[in-house]
Amino acid sequence: MAKNQALLILPIKRLEKDKIVSYYSHMQVQNAQLRVTLPVQLQSYLQVKANKLGLSLSSYVKNLIINDVRDIAYPSFPTSDLMKKWYKQALKERNQAVEVGDLDEYFNNL
Repeated sequence: MAKNQALLILPIKRLEKDKIVSYYSHMQVQNAQLRVTLPVQLQSYLQVKANKLGLSLSSYVKNLIINDVRDIAYPSFPTSDLMKKWYKQALKERNQAVEVGDLDEYFNNL
């Protein structure tokens, strides 16, 4: 999908410009950049290990981080009663959903 595109499904009769009652969206992953300062010798060791695995240094370090945080539980929060109500309503109205390709264009044409 392009930068300004996402799959968005909205019940037509429930859509209000400033209040979207229910939606389903394929969200794009946001990335963060890290700057790490290492001693040259440590960087050399990491580069050798990355090369052995056929990875770039950044991919190797990313995998080290992923493996380190793999066992951390993602926080979860209880769903509010209002959100449960909206969810049930959205399920009832899912046959009225429309696919939206370009969000900017869609909302500009409301």
